[in-house]
Amino acid sequence: MKTLREAFRKAMSDPALLAEAENMRFGVNPTGGEELESMARDLMAQPPEVIERMKTLLAK
Repeated sequence: MKTLREAFRKAMSDPALLAEAENMRFGVNPTGGEELESMARDLMAQPPEVIERMKTLLAK
């Protein structure tokens, strides 16, 4: 996982890659693995009533 995260970090700081993405009108807003992991943990730590409400909303 460490290798993948490092490769992603390098790719997201590559000026040529970012220029190509901009040229293609592909919005790049990179979020690192550590931040995504933290967000997932926060999401999973929600009280059961919040999770049930989200299930209801997403089912519509």
